[in-house]
Amino acid sequence: MNAGDDHAADASAAQECDSSLPARKSISVDGLNSIGTLEYDERTGRYRATYDHGQDFPSEVIIHAVAAVSNTFPTDLEPLYSVIDPDALDSLCASLTQGRHEGDARVTFEFHGYTVALNSYGVVEVDPTTHEMASGEER
Repeated sequence: MNAGDDHAADASAAQECDSSLPARKSISVDGLNSIGTLEYDERTGRYRATYDHGQDFPSEVIIHAVAAVSNTFPTDLEPLYSVIDPDALDSLCASLTQGRHEGDARVTFEFHGYTVALNSYGVVEVDPTTHEMASGEER
C-alpha cells in the first residue's frame, strides 16, 4: 500500500467513525407550496424548515417533512391521525395565526419513529435521532 492509499483509507475510516454528521444536510420536500427544503441544524441535531400556514396546512407539512427525512412517499407513512388529530392541529395553528389568540404554540409528538415539533409561527422540526436509536441505525 502506498502513501496515497493510506490517506484514502484514513479518510474513509474517519468518515465512518463520525456519526455526528447527518447523511443529508438538505432535503427537498415535494408536494407543498410553501416549503422547499428541510435544512439540517447541527446545533439542534434536527431537520428544520419554515412554512406558510396560508398555503399549506400544518398537518400536511408534517406528513411531507417526515416522508422527506425518511426517504419515502407520504402515502407510505402510517396515517397521521393514528398519533394526533390533524384537524385539531390545523385549527390550533390557525387560531394562533389569525389573531384569535395571542402567543404561539409548540406541539411535539412521535410520528413514524421520529420526534416532530411544530411551532404555530411556521416552523417544523424533525429529529432523526429518535428513529435512528429505535432502529439501531447510525447517522
